[in-house]
Amino acid sequence: MDHGMEAHALSDGISEGFVHLKNERFVTAFNEMFEPLAALERLALLESAKHETHADGSAIIRQSSKNQAIYVLVHGELRIVQKVAGQETEIARLGVGAVFGEMSFIDLEGASASVIAEGEAEVLFIDGRQINNLFATITGFEGRFFRSLSNILSRRLRVTNMRLSWK
Repeated sequence: MDHGMEAHALSDGISEGFVHLKNERFVTAFNEMFEPLAALERLALLESAKHETHADGSAIIRQSSKNQAIYVLVHGELRIVQKVAGQETEIARLGVGAVFGEMSFIDLEGASASVIAEGEAEVLFIDGRQINNLFATITGFEGRFFRSLSNILSRRLRVTNMRLSWK
């Protein structure tokens, strides 16, 4: 199935409670980020999520906080801010479909940076317990899910490497 058909199938499968997710840009980005998952697995991930709205300037994740969850940006923009020796630096901006919180989810350590809403932002909060439940109930899901996260981290590292080579 091509990505356009999968995006349409995923959008059609989203329940009424998740009508705010029927945004083509979000669905396309979500499908790209979680490409190793089958369409029904992506739908299961969406259905296990909680929708949250965050006001401008609010911290969705605070640096050093332990967070066993994955977040996906549905609407808005986010600033990634790191504080080192009392100096706060913006290190990235994230747009619709971006996944964050994955580093703490993987290594069980505190967040390496804060994630701040730039304007009003809508996110999906996927609790680690829900993800672990999917691992236990869908054969092979865990491997495909971690493959998705490794792809996300690899893309991010490539962007960082390009930025460093420009300096």
